[in-house]
Amino acid sequence: MNFDAVEINRPRGMPQGMPLGNASNELPEQWLHLNSDLVVRNVRVAKLMSFPAAAGSEVKNESIIIAPGGGMMVMAIAHEGVSLAEKFSALGYDAYVLQYRLNFTPHDNDEFKKHCSNFYSKLLKDDFGNANADLDVQDAVEDLKEAVSTIKSHISKAHASIHFLGFSAGALIGRQYISENPIDHDLCSLGLIYGDLTTMNIHSPRLPHLFGVMASDDPLFSRKGVGIIQTWHEHQLDPELHFFRNGGHGFGDRTNGNTSDAWLNLYTEWLKNVTTVTSKESHAIKTTS
Repeated sequence: MNFDAVEINRPRGMPQGMPLGNASNELPEQWLHLNSDLVVRNVRVAKLMSFPAAAGSEVKNESIIIAPGGGMMVMAIAHEGVSLAEKFSALGYDAYVLQYRLNFTPHDNDEFKKHCSNFYSKLLKDDFGNANADLDVQDAVEDLKEAVSTIKSHISKAHASIHFLGFSAGALIGRQYISENPIDHDLCSLGLIYGDLTTMNIHSPRLPHLFGVMASDDPLFSRKGVGIIQTWHEHQLDPELHFFRNGGHGFGDRTNGNTSDAWLNLYTEWLKNVTTVTSKESHAIKTTS
């Protein structure tokens, strides 16, 4: 695979974000256009970018943590992060983009492009849609845990719903976070966008509401199965999964003329529904206790 990587300065207007308590003396993060996508790499200090509910919007008193993808080498910070956060803010949500710690990549741009090519060649060496994405996400999982804790400390009890929306590697971070924190995850919902949707070996009296998206022509994960549905059914929960005819991988919030373009509207409508259901469930618990 060929990669066109052009290094740039950090874009003006890009929120600096609030550090999440970890520090590093390693090389500073690097910004670039990778095949025309705005991405950041070599992130070694996690940050939380905040996009409060916009003035004049119908304030939801709910938070959404967005984790962009990029194979833990880069982070697709624009179309899988900031652009979506701005849209959720306009809808009345308090949106956050989690700039989690990434795995190290060569500082030199040419070496980095070779690294990318080798990585994706190995990732795509198996049958179509059956990528074995064995990624090291442990630091990022800790960053998500810190982000959830930070948001909880700044919201009232009436503002209790925290949602997670992860793309590709970001979705894997969400899966792993739930696996490691099956009871005290503090998430109302888990959104997995073109990530691994296979079975999760998890046993918990409470799991978040689940929303999943996949395109049938996704070259990475489309043939791996959707066993995660069974995992949620075993816990007497009703997940929502949209398996679109086309869209490929990495579409984010772009409109490409594919059936997958519909996912964002479906997700926002689903959010309204699960929040209502959660409120009813909480009320029922209170009235019966």
